[in-house]
Amino acid sequence: MKNSSLVSLLCMMSGLALLFGTASVAVGSQHPVDELTPGHRTWLEEEVIYIITDKERDAFLSLQSVEERSRLIDSFWLRRDPDRNTPRNEFKEEHYRRFEYANENFVRQSSRPGWKTDQGRIYITLGEPREREKFEAHFNVAYALYSPVTDGPLRLVRGIDHFTLDPGVALKELLDISPNLARASLTFDMSENPDYTTGKGSISSEILVARIADAPKRNIRTDYVDAWLRYGNKVSSEYSFNFIPSRSVFSVLAGPQAVPFVHYRLEVDPQNFRLIGEEDKSKYYTMLDLSLEVTDSNGRSVIARDKEVYIELSPSEIERFDASPFAYQDDFPLVPGDYLITVILRNRAASQYTVAERSVSITAISPNEPGLSDVVLGYDGSTVRDDAHEGELRTFQVGAERVQPSADGVFFIGETAHAFFQVFGTRPGYSLRFELSGDEGVLEERVVSVETPSSGVIRESFPLIEITGGTYQLRVELTSSDGDVVAERIGTLNVSARNPLPRAWVHNRSFDTRAPGALPLAIGAQFQALEKYELAARALSAAVLADPEKAEARWRLAGIHLGFREPDEALALLLPLEERNGEKYEVAAGLGFAFYMKGELASAAQYLEKAIAIRPPTPGILNALADCHEKLGNAGEAKRLLERSLELDPDQTAIREKLAPAGDG
Repeated sequence: MKNSSLVSLLCMMSGLALLFGTASVAVGSQHPVDELTPGHRTWLEEEVIYIITDKERDAFLSLQSVEERSRLIDSFWLRRDPDRNTPRNEFKEEHYRRFEYANENFVRQSSRPGWKTDQGRIYITLGEPREREKFEAHFNVAYALYSPVTDGPLRLVRGIDHFTLDPGVALKELLDISPNLARASLTFDMSENPDYTTGKGSISSEILVARIADAPKRNIRTDYVDAWLRYGNKVSSEYSFNFIPSRSVFSVLAGPQAVPFVHYRLEVDPQNFRLIGEEDKSKYYTMLDLSLEVTDSNGRSVIARDKEVYIELSPSEIERFDASPFAYQDDFPLVPGDYLITVILRNRAASQYTVAERSVSITAISPNEPGLSDVVLGYDGSTVRDDAHEGELRTFQVGAERVQPSADGVFFIGETAHAFFQVFGTRPGYSLRFELSGDEGVLEERVVSVETPSSGVIRESFPLIEITGGTYQLRVELTSSDGDVVAERIGTLNVSARNPLPRAWVHNRSFDTRAPGALPLAIGAQFQALEKYELAARALSAAVLADPEKAEARWRLAGIHLGFREPDEALALLLPLEERNGEKYEVAAGLGFAFYMKGELASAAQYLEKAIAIRPPTPGILNALADCHEKLGNAGEAKRLLERSLELDPDQTAIREKLAPAGDG
């Protein structure tokens, strides 16, 4: 809440705020306001009326509970806290000091509360003036906001007929009283030369006053409101308005059997990432809850996965990473198609969350056809010594070659940028052409021959030394022996003059491609969600073959066999699971439907009853169970189950007719 010299002059002379009494403050009269508690209504319509953005106000009014509104209020002040490392919120304290001061000091010339007066609004918005001049002896003072254009010098001078007199006469009298006052009567802009000849007010002053009124709402991040509108139903209530910004990058590389893998990274600035410290400061920790959701262009959920990530740092690590961003990175396989990927990361230590979202188009990878993977631009490229096998895929790593991606594509002058990617299906004579260019044209161009005849990883380095700040493009072209471009990728670098940039400490996860059956299970589950059952069955069969104990692969494959009306195949997959996984819904329901298809109704009823005790039933399972009971002679139980099914789905005409008394209709 800092005052500029321009707006200070507006506040320093109370003689400018006169003539028309006190201007009224327009208070919203939307119907939901009437439903607020008295405290929340006062907060919205009085205490923060000059500083709340329209988006925040609309969100506040759309909330359904007192608890949600209280959480938004907490986030409202948190977003304006100039130093979150201290327990005090200096902005909030200063705002309420001004509010109380206005109510105590700006009521003498008005019947309205001080915060509603023009003086009160300016004071609450801008704060204490740097200096004051008073001119009450020269004027009949009635405090109101003065306009050099609408009012003009004539309105400031007592006893002058302002409808007939030349404003130059009034301006001369003002000059005799105070040159500052005369100047301010024509313009509030100290960089502008007033028109003393005609006494005409400056239009720029009108713009300035409008900007002053809007000043508290500018440069306020309302992304936490946007996040609540978009993701509020995906996070629990304690996280609702505790959204924090992050940077992210998503890239696609090829994994085993040329399966596309999405690699992603989220970065959170240090002021937005909190850990819990033990009392003896022996360690610092938090638990992260990560949700990954992938939906296709039809809105079908292809992946919906949650995981817990435990983070722990030692005191020396805390000291080392204190001013560094935090980065979480991971990867997962994804079958070809067009998708929306949403990653929600929640930090339990602070009840804060962030979201990374990206639309991606995954294309099939043909290892024998010339092509390029996505190009990952990183600030740290290295050959690592870990237990990765040659060609094994890990997050932003292939074999021993790894890169740390820049989540926002930002590099600093003097840093080295690394282009990390895979090349497929190359032949003798093929080469890679790199072109780094900016507004001033091509800065660097190089051609590298591709020796390997099969797919491989490339890491090419570009020192950013003789370069200025700005946006640059790195073009990578795969060319044939004839010089034809057979594939190309373009990456963007934003080069900053800030040197050096703080780089993140990284928590790295990777899909375990070594685990038997893990990859075909993931692929099969995705094809199943996409209703591509033949492809799903093929992948899931491979998963069961690789690991016969993999329960999920077995019950998923059994479900496909049931869809194909193959109950014996389903039973062969499910019965071995009964001893260790019999309490799992998919196993119990699968066994129930398999026996139902075979006409073994007593066994079917037993397993279907077990399934609906594990999970709330669907109309389909209730109808099958009712049919079993009816054929087994339990008409009353069958009727009860059908009535329950109809309650869940009243549009079942056949069930309604079945339940209708004889003779109805």
